[in-house]
Amino acid sequence: MPPEPLPSSDIHWIVTLAIAAHLLAQVGLAFRVIMRRLSLGETLAWILVVFVFPVAGLLVYLILGELRLGRRRANRFLELYPPFEQWLAGHNHRHQVPRDQLGVECEPLARLSQLSLGMPAIPGNQLELIDNWQDVFKHLAQDIDAAQHTCHLEFYIWHLGGEVDRIAEALKRAAQRGVVCRVLVDALGSRSFLRSEVGTNMRQAGVQIQATMAGSLLRMPFVRFDIRLHRKIVVIDDQLAYTGSLNLVGPRYFKKEAGVGQWVDAMVRVRGPAVEALNIIFLADWYVETDSELKDLETKSSDSRLASTNNSVVQVLPSGPAYHSGAIEQVL
Repeated sequence: MPPEPLPSSDIHWIVTLAIAAHLLAQVGLAFRVIMRRLSLGETLAWILVVFVFPVAGLLVYLILGELRLGRRRANRFLELYPPFEQWLAGHNHRHQVPRDQLGVECEPLARLSQLSLGMPAIPGNQLELIDNWQDVFKHLAQDIDAAQHTCHLEFYIWHLGGEVDRIAEALKRAAQRGVVCRVLVDALGSRSFLRSEVGTNMRQAGVQIQATMAGSLLRMPFVRFDIRLHRKIVVIDDQLAYTGSLNLVGPRYFKKEAGVGQWVDAMVRVRGPAVEALNIIFLADWYVETDSELKDLETKSSDSRLASTNNSVVQVLPSGPAYHSGAIEQVL
């Protein structure tokens, strides 16, 4: 016999409880969003999503709303704070920019940046803007070939082919002559490189390659898959650095099917005290993603004395889960 239908009174109570539970979940999430002290726009946007889209909004917030990095990564971030604060204190003591050197337009931005992250504007740098991607790869390969101690590279995308392969070969040569070569790339943006024969050959030559922000559908409830590593940093021998908008991508080979022409990017070649700040950012990211010890970071925090080489002022403003949320947006 088919089961008897539920009495209408029972159905009424079930529906009432379901609606009440859902409203309670919405109110609870809205309270959680407010307590996180996000920007006003972000707070209002999440509350709107949660209430306008009753079920989908709750799911979207649970997947994307919270900063879930995984327990191991979160613990590594916490371990970083003491040496980072030690480095920052010494760095701030050594590098102070006179207000008249900043100018009326830049002084408020430098003050806001320091209040957000504690990192001041850094004077005494020599900057070279390289706005041609071919020249970037040419200079970078030459600088890696001239490296004597360390080569640190951190990128979102490493795309195989073209001039990028020159960088791979230069790193292999550097590692084979005893230079410590570390490459940190995003697990999603550089997935083809990480699985490639080029990557395997680099590892065999002694280049240390580490993927960061690995994620999968199975880990979505525990780790945010949408948080990616977008840094573009190179530091060579703690004396020379590159940073800018160019990934390790040959524009002639990257996304040709998009039909939008070649990507236009630029990099800045840096000498001077700002190199130290860029290197600390790399070492912190490397520590979080690997089983390395804190000694490299602690050494840099207690024994960094890069001399001024020119009069350009640089503001290094890192972003990411370990840093003040929204700092770059506020400065912009």
